[in-house]
Amino acid sequence: HPNALRFKDKNQIAKIVHFKDLENFTTKGTAIVGRVNTQVTTNKEKLTLFTFIGKDVAKRKGLMAQLSAWFSLEGYPIHSISTSNTFVSIYINSNFNKNLYKRLHQEFVEKLKLFLCLNAVEDVAEITVSNHIFVETPGIISMISNTLAGEGINIIEMVTAHTDIVIYVSRTLLKKSEQILKDKFTNVY
Repeated sequence: HPNALRFKDKNQIAKIVHFKDLENFTTKGTAIVGRVNTQVTTNKEKLTLFTFIGKDVAKRKGLMAQLSAWFSLEGYPIHSISTSNTFVSIYINSNFNKNLYKRLHQEFVEKLKLFLCLNAVEDVAEITVSNHIFVETPGIISMISNTLAGEGINIIEMVTAHTDIVIYVSRTLLKKSEQILKDKFTNVY
């Protein structure tokens, strides 16, 4: 569990051993040496974001399956998805394609009437900030948001999952955003 290393001193060696191997813990397991620092990584792929906007999105059965199947049949693997009750955001590894946008709009807004409208953002970049302490550290999301905002960087979207905080920004701001986050977080947490 990520919290198992929360109080580990950088000079201590921790070992992860399966409970069935406890008698052999000196020869088996994974040793964790040093401090576990925050990692800031970027996805090198250029992303396009399609946001489908509607009502009661979370209540509709099969909606995600329809969207996934459509992208799959068209040959566009989905990089990531986020949802709420009013939208579905789908990121694909691709340059913006006006024809793709038009076909998505025709299918899901005009023909099937599953959404009220569709928005697209091109040249999106993805940055992931990871550390096991994020699971139980209040204010990390605010700290990341305020740090980037203080440098004039708009966050398109931010998604959290346990130890990872994934930030989407304009690709033109990728290097600047990455450096700012590394400077702020890699030696502190």
